[in-house]
Amino acid sequence: MPFFAPQQRRCIVLTEGEQSVAEGFRTVDIRRPERELLKAFLMMHNTAHSAHGMTPHVDKEESELLSQREKDVLALIVKGYINKEIADKLNISTPTVIFHRRNISEKIGSKSIGRQTIYAVMNGIVDFREL
Repeated sequence: MPFFAPQQRRCIVLTEGEQSVAEGFRTVDIRRPERELLKAFLMMHNTAHSAHGMTPHVDKEESELLSQREKDVLALIVKGYINKEIADKLNISTPTVIFHRRNISEKIGSKSIGRQTIYAVMNGIVDFREL
């Protein structure tokens, strides 16, 4: 395996529907639902790294930012479960789930589910294929 990975085009072409684009460019149809767009971008990020034998960087400090229980709650949040379902799955009370959600939001610095999803994928809490 060579020391440097072969250069690839880094340009992503955003399209509105099926449009003809020069070969070799990655395209994303921006009319797709937000969740599908997020999956498409995360898949591009992960496949770009795995194609060259690399794994996404997980900072040790970042991976220890959340407790294991908070990671469990976050994984279920980004998969679309509501508080009651999370409580039932983890055998904890609904107020405890709410407490964990507040802690997660404070530690990550965002209440946005989209940003929490990106954080969870980038830090190995969930696999983008599970979304």
